[in-house]
Amino acid sequence: MTFTSIQQLIPKAARKYGIYKTMRAIEVCREAEKVLDELFKNREHGQMKARSFSDGELKIKVANSSWAQEVFLHRKTLLNQVNERIDRKAVKSVKITTKSA
Repeated sequence: MTFTSIQQLIPKAARKYGIYKTMRAIEVCREAEKVLDELFKNREHGQMKARSFSDGELKIKVANSSWAQEVFLHRKTLLNQVNERIDRKAVKSVKITTKSA
């Protein structure tokens, strides 16, 4: 008797019940948060957050234009590291918005 790993079963079940895209979006945002923490170790809580992921676009919300500039300068690193962590090229672009927008 062979066993199927849980890592294989969860995506199949998610597709079956129509929640696969949502599950992937949560995974991408969670990994993006980890990368942001590593890239910006000195940031204060609430200065930036991975808000959503859809159709290859990761949206990051930042507190002000200064943080927007910082994230913009590191967007390629952010994109590459998130894709590396999830083992696929899911993130194609990063959109940065400020809280006031």
